[in-house]
Amino acid sequence: MKQIILFSMCIYLTLSLKLNQDTIDKWNEHIRPHVENCINESGVKKDLADSLFTNLDYPDDGNLRCYMDCMVRRQGLLDSNNKFDKDKIASLTPEGHQEVVDLCIQKAEQLSGPCENGYTFASCVIRSRAEKENP
Repeated sequence: MKQIILFSMCIYLTLSLKLNQDTIDKWNEHIRPHVENCINESGVKKDLADSLFTNLDYPDDGNLRCYMDCMVRRQGLLDSNNKFDKDKIASLTPEGHQEVVDLCIQKAEQLSGPCENGYTFASCVIRSRAEKENP
């Protein structure tokens, strides 16, 4: 019974996480130059790519993982050797968010599968920001 309640709470928290519209607008503007190329490169469905910041309950989809990885790489945040450009990331990180971003980098650097580094970093940052915006 405890497991069911815990599982239900996890689902509720995941489904209730949302970014505020200002954040969505800023992030969409920031990635706009890379969207078409990353959709083509990853093979992700356009509607899934378009809902990146509005639907934070990401499906287990390899194409979505590669799309998010592509976004991180095209912004110059992750190189071909899976090394994050921490200086560039810091310059884009709003005040008060650096600690979370550093934790997301650490989490992503532990992985080595195709598209995993960029996906893990991006999804971690997006969800962490949503948690801060919805205390």
